[in-house]
Amino acid sequence: MTTVKLDWLGQEVSKAISQKLASGLNKFDEQLAARARTNLYPGHGYLTGRLQSSTTNRQVRIEGGNLVGAVGSYGIRYGVYVHNRYDYIIDALHELQGSAASTIAGG
Repeated sequence: MTTVKLDWLGQEVSKAISQKLASGLNKFDEQLAARARTNLYPGHGYLTGRLQSSTTNRQVRIEGGNLVGAVGSYGIRYGVYVHNRYDYIIDALHELQGSAASTIAGG
């Protein structure tokens, strides 16, 4: 009778996959923030340029079994009001959703 020893690497493989997906989600979030910035122009949420320059992504983090990323305008109080009026981040997401899976999977 032959005995075969198997070393289970499930946790290491799972961690490597999560890191690759986090990298891809960071890339997608960067593209999303850049597209959202271009959606702000004079007469459409752009007045001084402060909101446009504050629109960025936050580093993706792993919370439990989920990857969490964020794109927004940080440090600008009126950003939420402009977004509620023009949906410039949501519009950017709709524009990029076709390439989301390939960008995220590409890491």
